[in-house]
Amino acid sequence: MQAGEQVGKYILERKLGEGGMAMVWMARHTDLGKAVAIKCLSTRLTTNPEYEQRFLSEGRRQAGLRHPNIVEVVDFLVKGDDRFLVMDFVEGLSVSAYQKQAGGGPLPLELVDSVGWEIGQALEYAHKKGLVHRDVKPSNILLDAENKAYLTDFGIALAVGEDRLTRTGMAVGTVHYMSPEQIARPREIDHRSDIYSFGCVLYDMLTGRPPFVPAEGDTDFTVMNGHLTLPPPPVHTLNPQVPPAVEHVVNKCLAKDPNDRYETAGEMARALRRAFHPDMTTGQLRMPETMQTPVQVPAGQPVAQNKMLLAAAAFLVVLGLGGAAIWFLGRGGEDPPVVQQEAPVVQQEAPVKQELPPPPPPVVVESTPVKAPEAPPPVKKQVEKKKPAQEDAAQFERRMKACRALGLSEAQCAERLRGTP
Repeated sequence: MQAGEQVGKYILERKLGEGGMAMVWMARHTDLGKAVAIKCLSTRLTTNPEYEQRFLSEGRRQAGLRHPNIVEVVDFLVKGDDRFLVMDFVEGLSVSAYQKQAGGGPLPLELVDSVGWEIGQALEYAHKKGLVHRDVKPSNILLDAENKAYLTDFGIALAVGEDRLTRTGMAVGTVHYMSPEQIARPREIDHRSDIYSFGCVLYDMLTGRPPFVPAEGDTDFTVMNGHLTLPPPPVHTLNPQVPPAVEHVVNKCLAKDPNDRYETAGEMARALRRAFHPDMTTGQLRMPETMQTPVQVPAGQPVAQNKMLLAAAAFLVVLGLGGAAIWFLGRGGEDPPVVQQEAPVVQQEAPVKQELPPPPPPVVVESTPVKAPEAPPPVKKQVEKKKPAQEDAAQFERRMKACRALGLSEAQCAERLRGTP
């Protein structure tokens, strides 16, 4: 693909960003002159039916979302072997790019306040539609010239009731913003996983760093172990300007056990706004009518804190693998967790305002919605009787012991056990 190339009724103008799975171009409609963002699936993946189906599912889901704080998909195109999603083009920066342009460090509290309120509503809406985003992170939140926030990239979103095509047991997400259950029990996550991830984003915006940061020489395992077993450094120790009430909201989002977090993203957004504005009335905290249907928690989903500790113990066995390839052998030989790396975002310099570091020239962050099934009817929570995480750890240890008896190293054993039922 190159500038000037035509895709359907759109002429490509410039590349905005490229990651491992796709690239994004800014393009313009040949008749209307309207600017759009076009996401193209990487050529090396178009021959893989599973990735192609996921790309199409992404478009369908995001096309079914109509919310002022979610980037909208407007078309799906095919040109030869290439597949394209056409999205609204928003001039601005991702939160991560905005942070870098501002020189790093904490962002202004008023910006955290507005982003928390707007993205909280966007997540509430998506959850009501039966979608769990699974990759909420600073680079997937876009700020326009007025600092209005948009949630983007539903590429690995999970639909309630979805079949095994995208529920193979893989722990997908970005390691610094993954929930404990997303790492240890990826099959059992629900909308509260997004609440944890957004708590990580809020922590990052307030302090200038994610909750868990590996020391030099450490691997992503250190970060994953932090999510599973450790409390993050208190927000106020990194930024004394953060009000205690705001820090309390972030801490509740980051609870290891999903049952200890906010029940819904809407509840979280209202709590955060109230923390920033103690004098606000209930009426001022009310969301639009379309946002108020409660999100039901699927039965059998709670993940207890002791399970997280047991899962972490299993991770210690495979520490030698290191890096982004760290994996956890799940129940019944599930596929290994896959940790997505942040895709580079192409950004351009922009003038700087006096108060907030100004979101500069056109830079786009991808987004990927698709129409998803309605959320399931309310189901009473059930108490889990089994301890699958404990069973997983014991089973894994038995296999590792047998493998080491053959004279193989832990890394070799881990590789041999990968995918073994």
